[in-house]
Amino acid sequence: MDYCIFGQIFSMYRTSLLFLLLLGMLFSSCSYYDHKTKQSFYDLLSGTNDSLDKMTADWHQLLEKATVTKSFSGLAPLRTKMGLFMTRNRAKIADIEVPLNSDALRDSEEVFLSTQANVISEAYPPFEPFNDITPNEDIQNQMKLVVSDLESETAASAAIRKSLLAFAQRNALKIPAVIK
Repeated sequence: MDYCIFGQIFSMYRTSLLFLLLLGMLFSSCSYYDHKTKQSFYDLLSGTNDSLDKMTADWHQLLEKATVTKSFSGLAPLRTKMGLFMTRNRAKIADIEVPLNSDALRDSEEVFLSTQANVISEAYPPFEPFNDITPNEDIQNQMKLVVSDLESETAASAAIRKSLLAFAQRNALKIPAVIK
């Protein structure tokens, strides 16, 4: 008879233990999922900005070389690549799961990318038909526009980078090395 009581008590403890174990796994997996969502969100936004900054710097280097050589034909392929990159990543950012209280960060990223898409499609193409007979004055006037746009892009990118860093630190996220 003692054995049956012991078996019943053991069964109750086992059921309680299994319930607590299941509850613990549920809470930890929810926390893991939330952390994974935040990390994915951070990685996409910061990766997009790092890559865009790199491509923008590359385009401006090509532009500087083109103004010296008067050969602007190399600008169009990089501009096209940047446009495709922007289109692809804007769609990803629009569809990504946004962590709680992070809508403003995504919204600022979307505004930034929209502004940059306009610059890439409006300010960059006027250089492409330039050649060795294009007056320097025309080139310099167009240069003033893109230099102004570059300064705005740099400031906006730095502000978003600062917000992303604060988000990563607040959520104990892994911060990858910056693209050089």
